[in-house]
Amino acid sequence: KDMKLSQITSDFLTLTKLLAEIDQKQYPETLGRIFIINVPSVFPFVWRMVKPWLDPATTAKIEIFSGPKEYEPVLKNFIGEENLPANYG
Repeated sequence: KDMKLSQITSDFLTLTKLLAEIDQKQYPETLGRIFIINVPSVFPFVWRMVKPWLDPATTAKIEIFSGPKEYEPVLKNFIGEENLPANYG
């Protein structure tokens, strides 16, 4: 939530790429859906760099939301309002 542009170093990007490669090679079909919520304003910059490293089938399973107005209806629909932790809606 509080990520800053100064934290996006070459080490950060190298580690992120490595993790993406490992996950895609070792667990290619186990990912159902990823909801990334409360992203900081710098996240679209990071996403533009990371997304090309991911398989298109993987990126199709990822949804990104900046705040509760965006993610609450989606999460309630996907997992049910009764299963949504209070701090997420």
